[in-house]
Amino acid sequence: MRKNQIIFLLVSPIFFIFIFIPFFNLAYSQSTWQLQYSTQTNGSTREFKFFNDQTGYLVGHGDLIIYTTTGGNNWIKRTDLTGTFEKIIYINDSTGILVGRNELYKTTNTGESWSLIYGPGVEDRYFMDMQVINETEYLLFGKKYIRKTTDGGLTWEIIYTGPFIPNYEYILFTSVNFINSNEGFVTFTNMSEGTNLFLKSGLYKTTDGGATYNLYYEINTHSSYSSDLKIFQNGIGYFNSRLSIVKTTDYGNSWKNIFFNSQALSKLHFITSEIGWVKLYYDRMVYKTTNSGNFWQFIGNINNQNIENLEFINSLTGWIVTKDYSINQIYIYKTNDGGILNVSNTNSLIPEKFYLKQNYPNPFNPETNIEFGIKNYSEVNLTVYDISGIEILKKNFGNMQPGNYNYKFNGLNLPSGIYFYKLNSGNYSFTNKMTLLK
Repeated sequence: MRKNQIIFLLVSPIFFIFIFIPFFNLAYSQSTWQLQYSTQTNGSTREFKFFNDQTGYLVGHGDLIIYTTTGGNNWIKRTDLTGTFEKIIYINDSTGILVGRNELYKTTNTGESWSLIYGPGVEDRYFMDMQVINETEYLLFGKKYIRKTTDGGLTWEIIYTGPFIPNYEYILFTSVNFINSNEGFVTFTNMSEGTNLFLKSGLYKTTDGGATYNLYYEINTHSSYSSDLKIFQNGIGYFNSRLSIVKTTDYGNSWKNIFFNSQALSKLHFITSEIGWVKLYYDRMVYKTTNSGNFWQFIGNINNQNIENLEFINSLTGWIVTKDYSINQIYIYKTNDGGILNVSNTNSLIPEKFYLKQNYPNPFNPETNIEFGIKNYSEVNLTVYDISGIEILKKNFGNMQPGNYNYKFNGLNLPSGIYFYKLNSGNYSFTNKMTLLK
């Protein structure tokens, strides 16, 4: 049934409206998500990572390892490894490390087989992330300690012990990103004594290749678990706590908050310093930015399912993992057009002329509807400007069939003010004004 849904989504909008409304919350979309794989699992997903356009892994808790070597056309679920997996790191084309909370596995044959190399009998394991220095030297981050190997993971030594902090049970190093061979940042979370609450988080920095670390940035926020960290060669970088995204433009010398939400943020994924995605933890929402976090666009949801994870290899090609918790079933979907799901066909009638309606509600906070009609098959673009004429959003809907459409604009991360939205279709162009009032 799901295969038929995707086919009709592409070729027959009218048929889709009458047949598929019970299965999708959007009647018609210019963007497409194609179901590639589904399986049952009791665990939650932790990392979804493609190393090129063909090879990708989805790993998580409950012994979850699913991988593809065909760009997602075929997925294979491994059942021979056990663990609570957090990360997967490839050192070269054939060698990789699978990081579990309590064990490390290594492959030297592109994942055909994996060998247990570290974990059993080690105190305070809770491993979270790894930094590759070279072919044989790696740094391992987790509970209390930072460890190092110089022989490809056969032996490890503790090179750094997190500071003792009164009233906290332990420090947990959660993710790492080096910007060169000497400088790197590590996110951390302090765990509350006896409750396992995340009460403080931030960054440590090393300037000597990981030998020593200094506290660099701290967030004192309830439930401020730090997870994803990425710093690019141009000095722009991001990491997220439980409730916010923090940004640097000077290689981590200073940081500022660019995104805050009352719901927890569980996944931050940037592929360039401009383009990234964030997933909310308790809801079915994913937001995308194409201008370094200055504006975040709501993608939508798929089949009204909980979004577990996501991965993009460029601005258009990506995957999203959803889960139906009632049956412990996960689904992997792929898009080749960016996957923005917030433009919908409102009815099957062909308008007599091109039009752009006044948005509603207006004023709005934070979401409003922009309705427009396309008389002839043409390429359609929507651009939003602030009061000073600065472009904050440019959305290319591609070539659209004649019809009546609704676009949901979300100003969650914009300040109150007057904005202008301009729609172009062929030789037609209209502009209207809207007001965001928070």
